[in-house]
Amino acid sequence: MKIINKTYVLVLILIVAAIINLLLLYESQQIDNSLSNSIIKTGDLKVDAEHISSLAISVANGDINDKDNLNNVIKDIDEFLLKLENGGSVNGQQLQKIPTGLTEEYNKMKTSWESYREKIIKVEKTSVFDREATNAMNYVLQKMANLYYQQKQYLMNYQI
Repeated sequence: MKIINKTYVLVLILIVAAIINLLLLYESQQIDNSLSNSIIKTGDLKVDAEHISSLAISVANGDINDKDNLNNVIKDIDEFLLKLENGGSVNGQQLQKIPTGLTEEYNKMKTSWESYREKIIKVEKTSVFDREATNAMNYVLQKMANLYYQQKQYLMNYQI
């Protein structure tokens, strides 16, 4: 009987060790997935920055419809950076907190983002359309067209 009891105990120990190994493997896989998601989403920031730039130029050109889109994209990036710093979930995917070895690089990226955001807001508020300058340009173009037409008439009269 003692051998059977010892066998059961050994089998039980093996089963418990296997369960612990599976749990550790699953947790390791989840951490790897969240790190991969963090890296991929951080890489997408470049595309988002280009999108923000085009939206800001569009708003500066007078397309007010893009103003809400621009504000939403800026807000999304701000939220993403906060979740990246502290860990969190984006679009149902878990993001890993920034490792301590990358904190300095993250701070540089965040500083660059804040500077970029300020410049975008300045571009957004700066209108490309200055009515006075547009009217002046149209006046000069009209005068140049009149002068061209007069010279053309003069040359046609001179050839005859």
